[in-house]
Amino acid sequence: MGRFFLADHDADTVCKTIYVLLQRMYRDGNHQAHEDAFLQLANKLMSVTRTYGTFFLALDDRIQERDYAGALLVGQALLQHEAMLHDIAAGKPIRRSATLN
Repeated sequence: MGRFFLADHDADTVCKTIYVLLQRMYRDGNHQAHEDAFLQLANKLMSVTRTYGTFFLALDDRIQERDYAGALLVGQALLQHEAMLHDIAAGKPIRRSATLN
């Protein structure tokens, strides 16, 4: 799974906004400037569904280790999970495999 770029103006969901923050962490080589916004968004998602918990644990590990490239990979899995949940909510068949099991 290679990294891909998501522009700020394309961040129309909470997960996409988190991914944009992860890109900034990667670019800056530092998470401190983005940590408050990241935690706020993570808490927002966790208040809606706990299915994101595994992703945030993995993201926290990568971020604390300053492995921002690894965090971007987890962020991509987060986006796939979000897309799967949107498919389920829309009554579409699940076409994506589970991630981070």
